[in-house]
Amino acid sequence: GNAPRPHRPPSRGRPPPLFVRPPPPSPARASPILSLHSSCMWTANRACRPVTDFSKVDKIGEGTYGSVYLARERQTGQLVALKRAKLSSSGFEREGMPQTSVREVCLLRRLVHPNIIRLREVVVGSKVDSVFLVFDYCEHDLAKLLDSMPRPFALEEAKCLSAQLLCAVSHLHSCHLLHRDLKMSNLLLTAAGELKLCDFGLARAYDPPAGLYTPRVVTLWYRAPELLLGATEYGAPIDLWAVGCIIGELLLHRPLMPASTEIKQYELMVCIPPVSAFAYTVRMVPLPGLRFSSSCCTDRHVLCRSTCLARQQTASGLASVSYRLLAPWPGKC
Repeated sequence: GNAPRPHRPPSRGRPPPLFVRPPPPSPARASPILSLHSSCMWTANRACRPVTDFSKVDKIGEGTYGSVYLARERQTGQLVALKRAKLSSSGFEREGMPQTSVREVCLLRRLVHPNIIRLREVVVGSKVDSVFLVFDYCEHDLAKLLDSMPRPFALEEAKCLSAQLLCAVSHLHSCHLLHRDLKMSNLLLTAAGELKLCDFGLARAYDPPAGLYTPRVVTLWYRAPELLLGATEYGAPIDLWAVGCIIGELLLHRPLMPASTEIKQYELMVCIPPVSAFAYTVRMVPLPGLRFSSSCCTDRHVLCRSTCLARQQTASGLASVSYRLLAPWPGKC
């Protein structure tokens, strides 16, 4: 059950300074529902540049939806990250750009925030299936950096990173967007100590307080209990659960709940000791995977913990008090 995170190669270079004052939480917009199709429209006189305007330096990552390269713009010499969309020529000619790539481009072209990775442009290669997204380059992957560090983050460093993460998630939720894949490897760190949220392949717009969506989202270690129980109606709390797992990982220097199966993940949730600073409330909702028996109250205990006060708050509210509330996580269960 408590298997360590799979080994990752150490990140290159010295760890960056982390004491960067995070921006204030973004206020909610008057009309937060995004017009995704209009955001993807290129201006009439603008065409995608060729990828030959960039020279590849190294391959720095491989994801579910594409490969990531470190590249240098030939004209300016600036380092960027090139993410190649994973396409097949036959599938591209028949179905066009995958929905995940289209959705990521649409969302990132509308999201402007200091703690969200910036999409600079889209470039194309000579082949029909060669499509690249050009991002600002960040020197560190937070997951690899954590694995290579000989000691945990100091409390002040964890607070700084947590506040920046909450500011980014607050901005997403104010735009009525769910990330749905918050985890350590989707958090990047610049040499100046700025945290950047990336990988919006599973993100989507939603209608508060919740909508009907697929429960097969979020990496297992960061998946909220309602998703494990098959809920199709959910909203911002699933992102906040993942944020809590990330904060615990920053403080413990190890994954908070590293289970290999959904059942073991559920069991690890029960093992986490309650935090006395928060009150717990029970809200019974019908979920496909939820079954009660008169002889076992485990499910009820998990429901109590998963609906605690911390998850009833917004990311904006948590970001505004994160420096005051964040304290060392309790010991191992």
